[in-house]
Amino acid sequence: MDTSKAYTFRPASPDGFRCCALKISGYDYSWDEGRFRIMIVLNGNIDLSFRRNVYHLEKDDIVIANPCETHAAFSTDPDAVLFCLSFARQAFREILPQGMKCHFNFISDGSTKNDTVCRQLRYLCAQMADAAASPSPMSDMTARGAFDLLKALLLTKFYPDISRRRTSVDIDATTQKKIISELTRRYNEKITLEEVALKFGYNRTYLSGAFKKVIGVNLYEYLTMIRFRQAVRELTETDKTLTAIAYDCGFPEPKTFNRIFRENFGMMPAEYRNILKQYDITTCHTPYLPFDTPEVSVPLQSYISI
Repeated sequence: MDTSKAYTFRPASPDGFRCCALKISGYDYSWDEGRFRIMIVLNGNIDLSFRRNVYHLEKDDIVIANPCETHAAFSTDPDAVLFCLSFARQAFREILPQGMKCHFNFISDGSTKNDTVCRQLRYLCAQMADAAASPSPMSDMTARGAFDLLKALLLTKFYPDISRRRTSVDIDATTQKKIISELTRRYNEKITLEEVALKFGYNRTYLSGAFKKVIGVNLYEYLTMIRFRQAVRELTETDKTLTAIAYDCGFPEPKTFNRIFRENFGMMPAEYRNILKQYDITTCHTPYLPFDTPEVSVPLQSYISI
């Protein structure tokens, strides 16, 4: 889900948020680098692949994803719509002690999604979405206030794990983007940590620690994420054989692709392809919906009206 294409609102501060609404169909395997993501089911039923489990979500359910946590939504429900609000992890910098980080572990269910804190979270997200849809000096003020309240609510009522960063190593933002670009461009090749470290002038051990600190996963794990994302897209949008997809996307052998697919989606690639054919799903790119369409505006306004 590339939120750069979404209907967005960005306060002037570096912790600005982005929000969008998406029509869900085939699995779109993705993640946010350096950003938290709050996902709310506005309509329909959605299966969310998250943390190597598949969660069956219904209307008003909420999921909080941490930076670089992979996730993918799938639904055969034609009315399934997912709202996403993301913001930079630096948003908590002014609240948390220096050198500390937080990690959320929250997925609502039938017994929690109507709790007061969940209703409050949906209300604040809807306020921010409303401001995003109609930017003005007044909506800017509303958005900033709602954003501050949302951060406070998350830290006080959703009980994140707060811990100290384990390493002081770092890489600058420009180099980080260049490394990610290199991995994205060459995902189908054999790439080693030593090769990347040499190209960008880093010690192998230093780069390994620095990359994980900045991104949240090590370099090889990130490369596997890129490969798997591409493989899922080819599985959905092409007629290639499973073996061809595995090799073309950089996996050493088809069974590795099969294992990762089953770990993430709870089924084998062949099973997923059969489901796609059954429901005539030909793409995993989820279309963005304007906030003024009824399937988006009606549930969001109901959250504001609580």
